[in-house]
Formats: sequence, structure tokens, C-alpha cells
Amino acid sequence: MKKIYLFTSILAATMSVSVLHAQNIHTIAGTLGIGTDDGSVSLPALSAHFKKPFAVVVNANTGNIVVADQNNNKVKLELSIDHKIYSIAGNGAAGYKSGRGDTSLFNETGGLWVNFTGDTILVCDVQNQVVRKIATSVASAGYFFTTTIAGTVGSMGFSGDGSAATSAQFKNPYSVWKDASGNIYVADAGNNRIRKIDVSGNISTYAGTGTPGFSGDGSGASSAELNSPTGIFIDSTNMMYIADQGNQRVRKIDMSTGTITTVAGNGTMGYAGDNGSATSAELNNPTGVCMFAGNIYIADRDNNRIRRVTSGGIITTIAGAGTAGSTGDGGLATAALLNAPSGVYADNYGIYIADQGNHVIRQVDMANAVPGVEQQLIARIYPNPSEGKFAVVLPAGTKNTNLEVYNMFGAVIYKSTITAGMSLVDISAQTDGVYYIHLTCGASIAVQKIVVTH
Repeated sequence: MKKIYLFTSILAATMSVSVLHAQNIHTIAGTLGIGTDDGSVSLPALSAHFKKPFAVVVNANTGNIVVADQNNNKVKLELSIDHKIYSIAGNGAAGYKSGRGDTSLFNETGGLWVNFTGDTILVCDVQNQVVRKIATSVASAGYFFTTTIAGTVGSMGFSGDGSAATSAQFKNPYSVWKDASGNIYVADAGNNRIRKIDVSGNISTYAGTGTPGFSGDGSGASSAELNSPTGIFIDSTNMMYIADQGNQRVRKIDMSTGTITTVAGNGTMGYAGDNGSATSAELNNPTGVCMFAGNIYIADRDNNRIRRVTSGGIITTIAGAGTAGSTGDGGLATAALLNAPSGVYADNYGIYIADQGNHVIRQVDMANAVPGVEQQLIARIYPNPSEGKFAVVLPAGTKNTNLEVYNMFGAVIYKSTITAGMSLVDISAQTDGVYYIHLTCGASIAVQKIVVTH
């Protein structure tokens, strides 16, 4: 197994850009229709293989993509620096074993969460009935290591509230997320609950009575009924979104008050309601959910669609024509065919889809995903430090951007105009030291320090 070092430093600068008015979709990882595995071999993303990927998340700092490769019993990583897929945890066999990532064992990997620095990942080990942590450090010599942080291995049930999470029981935990205070939340699907693991490692029930059903909107989440919640996401405003799959709804909990409400779905399994109120629409086994820039994105699994709910509560389809299939790359996302999409994640660069039945990760460019709405973007610059050669990546839809590099004395030592995608910059002829990159797009300016060391 190749050792993986995550020391890439990325510019996180924002600037306003105008957008295109199209919704293009493409495959960014995996081989369409081929459900297999590559062992421990690292391959270019489009040559790699998954087997029913369940979830996808993107690290905001590095741009690395993390995938729960469910039926290969692995967690895989696509590095933004080389766009290759690496298996970082799980050796492919179904089982249970902790320790170094390449020798650890999982039994169906589920929902994911990744921290800002990209060195810690949480994942639901569904059939082992536990939540695992996957982490690396300088001391770990480039390898990831796995530990269990909640659940009793192989013991399906409900117990443990009020005590240590490592002694508790889950019943098919499918999704996990961590809040800004360090508390961890688990969608305990078979127990019809959201469980909370506090910073001291103790577990409790946060939402759901345990009885499968639908009730409680407008009141406290702990007294509400859920039905097989499979997806969970917490946004920066402390709102929790739940894919309440068995209820054919997406629910929201205001974590400051504990109040639960429905934000999408009327409880009827089906497909209806686009361009109207999301709470009057039909969903068909919503499995994954996320929030970005005021919009809720739903993996409407058995409708073979990705749906979006705007801040005004209007639902539309943004990807998938409704028929299970694998066509459409390079064209309009709404004309493409998806196959049981189970996971969705969004950032400034795109909407990422775990297209489970097609065994791939697909992307709708974010700059093209919200017609008429100006988007904020993140320009990625790596590696930093470098020997003076680095890449600058701007998302699709970005206007021409002026790039200038200044030395410590304020002199411009490099300038160019760059466009969307990757641009290479070479200041390797300069002496070691600190330099400043200025990016200008219209009236917006972003500045980032870089270090050159030969």
C-alpha cells in the first residue's frame, strides 16, 4: 500500500463570480457500471473501481474526496493533488479489525464525516453495528489508523444511553456527523433514532422515541417519531437535517431549541411536486441530505434523482431524469440517468453524487447548478510550501481572473490571467522566502501567503 501524506496546504480565498446557465454532469471517480475493487493499487480516478459507493464528502481545506465504498468494505480517498484513488481503510474483506488502515476490516461502510484538516474521518460500519474513526498523523508514518468510538461490535440492539458510547448498541447505524462543539450524531436507522455522543464519550438519544412512525413536528425532537433515518447533516448555523427515509421526508432540527419540523416530503412515496412547495412534494426513499448556500440537497434514491429545496421552500430536480441508467455525462444533469443515488454533498465546486447503482461518483458543477444566483468560490492553491511550482484551481464558470505574485518588498514578480480549471505557476527562479498571491476577479480580491523553499 502506498503511504499517503496529507500535507497539502490550500488557499481558501473567496471572490464573487458570475455563473453560466446550464447544469452539466460528469463522472469524476469510478468506472460506470463496473462494481469491483482495485485491491491496494492506486489508480487515476476515472480508472478506479467502486462497488455501490454509499456516501461522499469533500474536505474543504484540501479538496480531497472521501468515499464510503460500501460493498468493498472500504473507505477510499481521491487526492486533489494527483486525482488518484487510494484505499485508506479496509482491505476489502468483510469482517472487523482495527489498527492500520490497509489491514483493518469493515462490514459495509456507510455515512462519512471529515474534519477540516483532512486527517480525521468518521464512518459508520453498518453491519458491525459501530462507528469508527480513521485518523492519521505525522507519527503514523503516512498511514491511516482505525479505532471504534461507539457501539458494540456485532451486537445489534438498543442500549447504552447515559453511559459510554463504546458499550452501547446500535441497529444499523447509517450516517454520522460532528458539530462545531465536538459532539457526534449518529443516524441509528433500525432504532428510529438520532443518537448523540458528547465530548466525554457518553451516548444518549437526541431525536426519536424508537417507535417507527411520523409525529412531533413543531415540538421537541426527543419526543418525535422517526422512521429509519439514513442521512444526517449539520450546517454552520446549527441546523440538523435528517433523511427520514421511512417517512419519505426530510426533517430539520433547530439545535438551539431542539424543535423538529419537516422541510421536504408529504409522506407519500412517489415523485411529484417539482416547482412547488417542498413539503407538498413526494419523495421515494430519500437516503442522503446536505445543506449548502441556503439550499438543501436530497439524494432521492428510488426516484433516481437529486432534488434541491431552495431557501424559499421550493423543490426542483437538479439531476436525474427519473429512469435508472448511466447515460448523460457531459450534458444537462436533468437529462442524465442516475441509478439509486444514495449520497449527496455540495460545496463551492459542485454537487457530488454517490451514484450507487452505477458504482461511480458524479458531479454537477456548482457554478452551473443554481441558475441566476451568484456563487462564492474557493480557489485552491497547492502545494504550499513548494519549490516555486504550484497549481491554482478555479471552479467552472469563473470569469477570467488576474493573478499576481508579490515578493516581501511589494514588487510584482509574476502576473498572468487565468481561467476556470487548473493553471500552473512557476516562480522557482525566485529565492527562498515568503510571497503573496493576489487574485482579482472584478471588484473582488483574495490574497494568500505562500512559502518557497528549494
